[in-house]
Amino acid sequence: MGTAGVTNWVNEIGAFPTHNFRTTFYPGHEQINGEALLERILRTDKGCFACPTPCGKYCSASGVMRDALGNEETFEVLVEGPEYETIALLGGNCELPTIEEVACANYIMDDLGLDTISGGNIVAFALECIEKGALTKDDVGGLTLTFGDLGSVVYLSHMIAYRQGVGDILAEGVKIAAEKIGHNSKHYAIHVKGLEQSGYEGRNAPAMMLAYMTADVGAHHNRAWAITHDIAVGPDVFEGKPEKVVELQHIRPFFDLMGCCRLQWVELGFELDNYPDLLNMATGLDYTWEEMMSISERVYNLTRMFWVKHMPGFGRAWDWPPPRFVEEEVPTGPSAGKKISVENLNWLLDRYYEVRGWDNNGIPTAEKLTAIGLPECIKDLK
Repeated sequence: MGTAGVTNWVNEIGAFPTHNFRTTFYPGHEQINGEALLERILRTDKGCFACPTPCGKYCSASGVMRDALGNEETFEVLVEGPEYETIALLGGNCELPTIEEVACANYIMDDLGLDTISGGNIVAFALECIEKGALTKDDVGGLTLTFGDLGSVVYLSHMIAYRQGVGDILAEGVKIAAEKIGHNSKHYAIHVKGLEQSGYEGRNAPAMMLAYMTADVGAHHNRAWAITHDIAVGPDVFEGKPEKVVELQHIRPFFDLMGCCRLQWVELGFELDNYPDLLNMATGLDYTWEEMMSISERVYNLTRMFWVKHMPGFGRAWDWPPPRFVEEEVPTGPSAGKKISVENLNWLLDRYYEVRGWDNNGIPTAEKLTAIGLPECIKDLK
């Protein structure tokens, strides 16, 4: 099934983004999951060059779409995907009801040059703005646009890509769009550091929430896919999770430094102690695993100092999750009633900064920068 195979269990534990992250369980997930992909739209597998585990999928899908003007038209697409993130952010988050419609929206966004994670977030944000009255019909060409409607997703995607009307604002992403739209839309702009969140909801997964909060690029899962740790030790456990997030933030980015895929470790259990051998054989170097992790730690501190240098006022406030996750309990599904308190969020950040050797504002200290070999960054602390 490729990454689409995680759809079922993410939904079953109540972490599947639905209706612009308002809730975390999608009752119609069986129509957009990995099984639906295999049975209804799969054409063939696709892998990166020489990969023995081709997780990518080429799919073809067809159906009928009602456009934003109410006219019915057929669609037929051939697309690489949908990946899980696309299923989560276009399927659950925009509530598209079938895998065929998810594949169509995937194709449209690819064709327009839109990322399906940010794109799915921005479209869902716009639909909630319409729902809550922050945007009016006049803002979207006098049309009725709703969740669960492929025509609405396609129409908004074109507005964003061509920066037409309110699409010119939405094209800036949910953070800036919410600042410009106002009307309390910041409350449902789902991002950290301006990057729209990927497909795992964290109100009942504190390690995953912390991973989003502290990822150097914003709310992205690839720096630390910590939700499996939440499942392993329980969502109500907080002790040890900052340490696990830091550990994963060193391990997972090092795969990028090596130029290899992380899925053989994550999905197949290919042991980590193989990687120093592979790196050393390929390069003639002589690294231990501990030395590799020290390099990854240095990179993480360097990216943090990039924020410090180039973003005036950068600090702890930039590591805070969206207001919805702090103020609203999950309304439905397995995580119903869950949210993370301000006290627990502050505890997670305090402990995370302590493990990192950063100050209480989340800034690396001069002592830390010296210890890891980045003394040239100390001047930027000023």
